[in-house]
Amino acid sequence: SGSLHEARITQRGDGNDAVTNQRGSNQTAFVTQDGADNVSTVMQSNADNTATVDQFGDNNSSIVTQSGTGNTADVVQYSNGNTSTVNQSGTGSTATVTQGMVTSMPL
Repeated sequence: SGSLHEARITQRGDGNDAVTNQRGSNQTAFVTQDGADNVSTVMQSNADNTATVDQFGDNNSSIVTQSGTGNTADVVQYSNGNTSTVNQSGTGSTATVTQGMVTSMPL
């Protein structure tokens, strides 16, 4: 609910699951999953939050919860079996998570 939200989900492979819930105003979420059985959840409330989640491999899990204003989260998971949780509240926070080892260049 709210206004001016953008969510883009791109999936390639089998059994991938992505959920985005946006409330408030001007929320942005980009999710890319390339592999199998990856799970991504992005929950955004208040205003002006941005989340980017890239999962390349299998059985990766990412949860991003943004309940403040003007927060940014960037999650990149390479290879298999990575788990990441980012919780942001308040104003203007930045979180960057990089997990796994690049075995080939993602598309």
